[in-house]
Amino acid sequence: MGRIRLACVDSLLGEGTLPEKAELLRKWGFEGVTVYRTLEECGPGFAEELKAVRSAGIEPCEFAFIDECFGNLVSDDPEKKAKNIAMVKRAVDICGEAGALTEIEYECSHRRDMPSYNNNSYPMPPENKQAEFTGVLGEIADYAAPKGVTVLVEAVNRYEANYVNLQSHALEFIKRAGRPNTGLLCDLFHMSLDEEDLASVIRNCAGYVRHVHIGDTNRRLPGRGYLDWPGIVRALKEIDFDGYMSFECTVMGDPAVELPEAVAYMRTLIDRT
Repeated sequence: MGRIRLACVDSLLGEGTLPEKAELLRKWGFEGVTVYRTLEECGPGFAEELKAVRSAGIEPCEFAFIDECFGNLVSDDPEKKAKNIAMVKRAVDICGEAGALTEIEYECSHRRDMPSYNNNSYPMPPENKQAEFTGVLGEIADYAAPKGVTVLVEAVNRYEANYVNLQSHALEFIKRAGRPNTGLLCDLFHMSLDEEDLASVIRNCAGYVRHVHIGDTNRRLPGRGYLDWPGIVRALKEIDFDGYMSFECTVMGDPAVELPEAVAYMRTLIDRT
C-alpha cells in the first residue's frame, strides 16, 4: 500500500543552510525536501551536503538544476541542447549519491499565444521533435539507471511551453522511451491551467505517477485557491501512489506560520480521505 509523504522546496524557507532548513521542516511536519540550484552553487561536495539533511530526519527526495540552459533538451541550437543534457546528467550524478529523483521538461519558458477557440489547442510536437525528445529521455534514463536514479517528466502549462502541456503527452513519451526508471511528475498548479479534471487525470496515469508538486490554482499554498484537494488526495490513494507531494508554491506570509498550517491541512486530508 502506498504512503503519501509531504516535502517542501527549501527556498520557501528563505535564508539558511540545508541542515538548518531540514530541522525546521521536520519540526513543521515535513518528511522530505526538494532542492533546486544553479550549477555555480554546487561544488564537488554538494551531494554530501544534500545527504546531510537525513541527520534531521528529512529525506532529500528531489534535486534538479535551474541554470539558464534549462528547458533546451530539444533546442535547435546544438550547443544549448548539449549543455542542457550535460546539466541533467550532472544532476543525476548528485541524485545517485544522495538518493533523490530528478526531472526534465520538454521545454520551459517558451511562451506562446493563447489557444484559439477552433483548433487543437494542445498539439503534440512535430514528429521529428517527438523522436528527438524520446531519444533524449532514453539517453538520460540509461545514464541514470546504473546510479539508481529515476528520471521524471513534467508537463508544463501552456503559458510557459508550446508543447507537452498535458499529463497524457508526458506519459506518451515515457511509454515510448520504455525505460523502467522513468515516471511522471504531476505539478498540480500546471495541471490546473490545462487539465479538465485533475483527479481523473491522476487515475488515468496510474502506475506512472512518481512525484507530485503542490501548488493551488493561484500557485499559493493548498487551500488558498480552488483546487479540489480532497479529490486529488483520494485519486492518489486510489492509484496506490507511494511518494512525495512537494510544496512548490508561494508563501505570502511568514513561512514559520503558514507552512505548518498547510502541512496540518494536507495531513488531515491524507489521514481522513
